[in-house]
Amino acid sequence: SHGGDIVIGKILGATMLGFYQIAYRISNISVTEITSVVSKVTYPAYSKLQGSTIKLKNAFLKVLQVSAFFSFTTAVFIISLAEDITVIILGEKWISIVPTLKVLAISGAVKSIRGTMVSVFKSIGKPKIATKWDIVDLLFLCVFVYPLSVKYGIVGTSYAILLSSLISTIGYSSGIIQELKCKFTQFGKMILFPVINGLVIVLLLTFFKNNIDSTKLLGLFYLISLGILTTTINMFLFEKL
Repeated sequence: SHGGDIVIGKILGATMLGFYQIAYRISNISVTEITSVVSKVTYPAYSKLQGSTIKLKNAFLKVLQVSAFFSFTTAVFIISLAEDITVIILGEKWISIVPTLKVLAISGAVKSIRGTMVSVFKSIGKPKIATKWDIVDLLFLCVFVYPLSVKYGIVGTSYAILLSSLISTIGYSSGIIQELKCKFTQFGKMILFPVINGLVIVLLLTFFKNNIDSTKLLGLFYLISLGILTTTINMFLFEKL
């Protein structure tokens, strides 16, 4: 994000930088909260399990799925209700940040998934794996951020962050699969179910927005509550599969 800030400040000016920073803060709520909590809780727990790869793998997969449910649900809320959230919280004058907000919401979800893996690498004594892919992330961001920002403005900056995050997260995931001797299907299942849940929420929000005034705080609260209830039910149902 700091690389994006520098490019936007230099090329697009202080006003666009302000718009971008607000969008970034809103869209990365899930990253900040999840990464902080997961790191504090899981690192000591994983460290106790490092002698058993199977137990460590099972514990990680459970944390991954719960984190993915929360992250993807948050991203879906932001993407589906971006205009309403922006108007209610910030006002009409900030409506231009909506496209940026949507892209950064996806990036935030991807980063939160990556964040669940850091404590695993630390607990098994291989933090360099995470460091390596963090460097890859930075390198790709440097490659993408300038041309995309020049051509598409702060939305282009957001795409640069998303692309670099996706690449590094794939690297993180390959490292986890290798170190924990985890099958790709096991790992993929933990991500697939939250994605399906996200699609279900999108359909529900799209349907109910036609009957509820989501530009009002009460209507927005109702839609968010509906999404949370749906996620809770789906987590229970997917657990049975």
